[in-house]
Amino acid sequence: MLCPFSSTASERVPTGENFTHWTIKPPGATKEHKLQISMARRGNPYDNAIAESFIKTLKYEEVDLWDYRTLTDVQKRIPFFIQEVYNKKRLHSSLGYLPPDEFESSFLEKEQGLESCQLVTI
Repeated sequence: MLCPFSSTASERVPTGENFTHWTIKPPGATKEHKLQISMARRGNPYDNAIAESFIKTLKYEEVDLWDYRTLTDVQKRIPFFIQEVYNKKRLHSSLGYLPPDEFESSFLEKEQGLESCQLVTI
């Protein structure tokens, strides 16, 4: 697995706890661009639950169903899946069985409705 923050394998150091866990030594670009690396706390499997759920969905509903032949195929299909399927059509139980785009629109409409209400004190 290549780390997006390093250009060589020598910059990636395995921790020894798990073969999929890496300690990353990012260059100054993370500070320069005000990026923060997200890592799960030791012994807490729930820190990255949302990201892991998304990756599982992406794998089962997109990657496993397509026979990608080139990197260009991947670069076209993955964004299409996220924008057109995952965000616009796929129902999410955590959002009341609405797609994210529809949930966000509904939320913003309700928020704008609350802003137009005036607080009356007696």
